[in-house]
Amino acid sequence: MKWIGRILYFILVLLIVSTVEYEYRGVGGIQRLFYVEDNISKFIKNENYDIFDGIAHLNAAMGTYYSSTPIKNQDDSIYYDTTGENIDDKFKIKFSIYPFISTYQNPNAPVWDDGFYIVLDEYSKDVTYYALSIVAINVNDPEQKLIKKSNTLTVEDKKYSVPEFNIYTNPTDVYNRLATTTYLLNSNFYEAKHSEFEAPNEYDIVSIEFTAYTEVDGELVETIIYQLTDGNLDLGGDQPLVKHTNLNLKAETFNISKKLESLRLTETDIETYNIVTKYHPVDLSAYWSVYVWVYGIYIVLFLVIPYFWFFHKNVMASIRAKRPKLATPEIVDTPRPKEEQLFSDIEPKSDDK
Repeated sequence: MKWIGRILYFILVLLIVSTVEYEYRGVGGIQRLFYVEDNISKFIKNENYDIFDGIAHLNAAMGTYYSSTPIKNQDDSIYYDTTGENIDDKFKIKFSIYPFISTYQNPNAPVWDDGFYIVLDEYSKDVTYYALSIVAINVNDPEQKLIKKSNTLTVEDKKYSVPEFNIYTNPTDVYNRLATTTYLLNSNFYEAKHSEFEAPNEYDIVSIEFTAYTEVDGELVETIIYQLTDGNLDLGGDQPLVKHTNLNLKAETFNISKKLESLRLTETDIETYNIVTKYHPVDLSAYWSVYVWVYGIYIVLFLVIPYFWFFHKNVMASIRAKRPKLATPEIVDTPRPKEEQLFSDIEPKSDDK
């Protein structure tokens, strides 16, 4: 039972540490959670909230940037728009796309982690969320094979949700994605086989498809509402309500980090690419107490509890063994002198007898 308890304790510690260090990304990640809560979550439910202010706060928290200059489509417009189409109003959308600027290369893949924001400018609140299906091409691939990505990932016949390929309409978790927005990076399209290419991997986006999920009788119903292509691709399959061929999302339109004078951003970089630095560098000083709580818990888990559980008894026994013994007086057993007997049961003999 003692060893079972120790194993269970080890598992508990492992779960706590992995949650803090990997899920929340350590003390800094927890501080950023509080920052997002104080600067975005508390205000985003307000209908007048400026979503671009939220994006600026979010990028400051992540240590990344975005450009305020939208990427124009092939028609020289900043919007992709179906609001003028003859379809049900709840399926009409209008959105714009902005460069996401990481200023760093992905540590796990030969790609710059640049990408692009998709921001809904008009949408229906009858839609619970939009699921994206995206087709990309690696610019280094001589065969130009299509890379298809969506909000569903299948691993060993099990399906998993990929949240970055969803755009939610109601404010929910805003740590990684703001409601009515999402951002996608080069690493979202990277595959292990792309490591054979010598140059850093970048991707032309050749198709974006929107599927709207609406609630009907308590169940989510999906409707393919909008398909965008660059005009060179016919995906076939289910036909969307609206199809446009003016997509302009080449790698060169959003891969900006490699063009910067300095990855620390110079004034020239900021002016050239209209990089938003409104809340940079992020100020997390108000959340210093996170260090106290996290490392205090670590001290208890790694030092205090193991000491009393595993070592305290032996340490105290060792201390007691090393203490000098107190000298005790020697007891000498000496015979006591014979004392004169004052009384006797034997009567003395008289002279007459």
